[in-house]
Amino acid sequence: MCKSVKTVAVFLVVLVIMWQSSACSGKYSGELQTSNGLLHDYNYNVAAYYELEDFSQAQTPIEHSSISTRAMSRSVNGFSRELFQHVLAAGDQNPVISSLSVYYVLSMISFGAQNNTLYELEQILGHDFYQIALALYTLTNNLANTRGSTSLNLAGSVWVADDFAINPNFVNAVDRYFGSSVYSRTLYDEATITEINDWVYYQTEGLIEEFLDSVDSDAVILLLNTLYLNTSWRSNFNPMTESKDMFRTYDGTQVESAFLSTGDFLGMNIAVTDYYEAVFLPYDDWRLGFFMVRPTDGTCVRDFYLHNNLLDIFDSLEFYSTTKVKMPALDKEFDIDLADLLEEIGLVGIFDGNLADLSALAKFAMEDNLFLSQLRQTARIIVNKYGTEAAAVTVAEVVPQSMPLPPADPITLIFNTPFIYFIYDRELNIILFAGVVDDPSL
Repeated sequence: MCKSVKTVAVFLVVLVIMWQSSACSGKYSGELQTSNGLLHDYNYNVAAYYELEDFSQAQTPIEHSSISTRAMSRSVNGFSRELFQHVLAAGDQNPVISSLSVYYVLSMISFGAQNNTLYELEQILGHDFYQIALALYTLTNNLANTRGSTSLNLAGSVWVADDFAINPNFVNAVDRYFGSSVYSRTLYDEATITEINDWVYYQTEGLIEEFLDSVDSDAVILLLNTLYLNTSWRSNFNPMTESKDMFRTYDGTQVESAFLSTGDFLGMNIAVTDYYEAVFLPYDDWRLGFFMVRPTDGTCVRDFYLHNNLLDIFDSLEFYSTTKVKMPALDKEFDIDLADLLEEIGLVGIFDGNLADLSALAKFAMEDNLFLSQLRQTARIIVNKYGTEAAAVTVAEVVPQSMPLPPADPITLIFNTPFIYFIYDRELNIILFAGVVDDPSL
């Protein structure tokens, strides 16, 4: 695979070290009791959750998740590792993604999924969907609790076709646990597309522009998540020294590139072996850092990633007092359709109109089955002498598919004797008119 790809031979990843702190307290009065066998119950659906949850108590403190911060980190990192393996296998040059943003979108979708679709989501996300939501609520607050120059922000939004009756329980859930605002619009309208692009531009501080070109005219829901980071290098190598130098791709081609250098020899956490070199460059908040691993034995960077756990390498780093680091400056944007890759890791039914069960997204039972027509992400990263700016936006598009009705005995209803009738608003649950037909000839 590497022989056919000219790609940067330095694996780049921003590693977020999450502190074991909690940004919320208190116990939610309507506590949800979940079954230990939840992931193996194919008939499980979110209706049970919606019956137990009382959204009239919206101001009640959100309870703590049964998933520890450490366990949640392991689940997110496990998902990230598997998804990125498939991204690398696709062979695109200079890929950059935020698996965390994808994780958030899939977690939001879980509140509209039922039966086997919910089962598959929980399998790849690693936990009960409700406990994930509680854990992500805490994680969002912890991530935003930054120091130094670091700005880190997660945001979500849900855009609903103005002729689609969305389940109000879903609306309340994504607002309560993910802080996602819900907007009713004509989704395929140019004005709506501009509004969504403006929202993405605002949430990513202008780093991502014109994310959407069009929306399927049949789409009923768009779910979005953005992740934005802006941070500066630690003061003892900020700003870095800039220069031009040569970069050798995997096939031996030499290309000129802008490089950054820490300048003086400084104390760094590094690892140097016969097979690879690794370093962690801290930002000025001392919590986040830029972690790089470079194979030195001729191994393709994709093969190296496949056979090594980079977090294990991170754990093996040791402080070395005289280290200088030189690396390419970056400004990379990457767009990827994630549907096929997510199918490869087990999320199969949600993209198939005949298999998906997203019925909990709708307020009323529908003849048309809902499924995801696409799930894609655009990510951009800038690394310069002052620090790093990065952003990602992930979108999931929900569309209906007409489902063939199963064979059944035909039924004809003939109202040819006296009957009662209402004119009824099922949205507001109000009877507008009521009557009886005794004799239609009179």
